[in-house]
Amino acid sequence: MSDRTIQVVTGYLQDIDYPCKAAEKLCLPFRYAVVFAESHSSLSDRLFELDMFKTLASGVGCESMTIHFQPNPVKPAMPVNSVEGFTASLKTMPEDDQEPFNFAHLRKGSNVVAYAEMEFWVRVGGLQPYSDSHTLSLYTPQNRSGDFLDACRSVCDAWGAEVASVRAGLDRPRVRWWRRFLNWVH
Repeated sequence: MSDRTIQVVTGYLQDIDYPCKAAEKLCLPFRYAVVFAESHSSLSDRLFELDMFKTLASGVGCESMTIHFQPNPVKPAMPVNSVEGFTASLKTMPEDDQEPFNFAHLRKGSNVVAYAEMEFWVRVGGLQPYSDSHTLSLYTPQNRSGDFLDACRSVCDAWGAEVASVRAGLDRPRVRWWRRFLNWVH
């Protein structure tokens, strides 16, 4: 068993996962999530996560991207235009400040082909499989979960990591009526 493991969620887990408003606006309904254990927080772990992100981004035909990250919670998110630019920024920060990025737009030409977002479950707890982790969620116009799972396994093999579990959710989120009402009220 490897020290570094991930869990994979394809789609939306009922009553846990809700549509990402930014992805909805971009007409990117399909979700694929990689759950990283938060017990790992070194630069090496961040580089593993970025390699996973870069591999998944290339799998959707990404030619350019804008990554937004917030190195200081009181300052607005800063954009960079490549994984390499984000990696360079990480390497200049003290290790305690090396957080994952917040979100990214992935483009092919001028079209957004995917939207990526980090979910910081470590800050709020959460239900399994997300409890005390941070999660890379990637939203696309087509269901590409088979391709993404292959890419995740490939990256894990290269880093000596392991895909600990794969959970298949719903293609579209199913939000119960009372939850929709509460979301509307807020």
